[in-house]
Amino acid sequence: MISVFTTVITAISSIIVAYIANNKKQERNHSLLKELTILLNQETIKNKYEVSKIFEFITGLKMNYSDIKELVNRDDSIQIISALKKTPGLVTYKNKKLEYHKNFKPKGIRKAIFYFEKFSLYISFIIMVVSMIFLTFSNNFSIKSLSGIFLFLSAFMWMSALKSINYTQELEEIIKAEEGNFN
Repeated sequence: MISVFTTVITAISSIIVAYIANNKKQERNHSLLKELTILLNQETIKNKYEVSKIFEFITGLKMNYSDIKELVNRDDSIQIISALKKTPGLVTYKNKKLEYHKNFKPKGIRKAIFYFEKFSLYISFIIMVVSMIFLTFSNNFSIKSLSGIFLFLSAFMWMSALKSINYTQELEEIIKAEEGNFN
């Protein structure tokens, strides 16, 4: 009984600590965002470095001052920052433009990535169906337990592939819109 009580207390304490830490992080980001806004309005050489560092602390992205200033003033800045954070190395923001990194500019490479994502989606779905069949009709405990594990893993893989496909299509639309704005 005491071990159950101790486990419950530990779990509740962990949840409270995580909640407090999350609030502290949000407060820190909020204060950094205020400071970033103030520094962007003042343009000195020292501020350029500070703006770059604060932007890096908030977003995790290293960018030039001029790109940061341009990006922050855009209407779709939150989408672009999100795209840069989710796909490091796949897209870049330079010269006031979101574009694919030079290694991913050829359409053939992007198509290969898209087809690999589709293939992952179909394979994970097939594994899910087969696992469900084995889980339903098997009498062996080992096969049922392995089928349950495969079902869980393939469902996770399927959701991940689906999310990746949707994100890739959104990213393609954002970049096509960028190209349309500058052509």
